[in-house]
Amino acid sequence: MTHIKTTIQWVLRTGLFLTVIFLALGSLLNLLGWQQLGQSILLIGIWSLMLTPILRVFTSLIFFYQEKDQLYIRITLLVLAIIVLSIVFA
Repeated sequence: MTHIKTTIQWVLRTGLFLTVIFLALGSLLNLLGWQQLGQSILLIGIWSLMLTPILRVFTSLIFFYQEKDQLYIRITLLVLAIIVLSIVFA
C-alpha cells in the first residue's frame, strides 16, 4: 500500500512541477516578446495541468489491476470515464 501512495505522490508532484515550469516559461517568453512560442508553451502547461489527474487515476488503475481488486478497478474505471467525458464534452 505504501508503494501505491509513493507512486501516486510522485505522479502528482511531477505533474505539478512540469505545469509550473511550462506556465512560467511561457509567461516569460510572452513578456520578452516571443508571443507565438510563449503561447505554445503555455498551452503545453495547460495540457499538463489537465492530464495530471488523469495520470493519477490511471496509475491507481494499474495498481488495482495488479492487486486484482475488482471493486476498485470498476470504481477507478468509472472515475476515469467521468473525467474523460467531462473533458470531451466541456
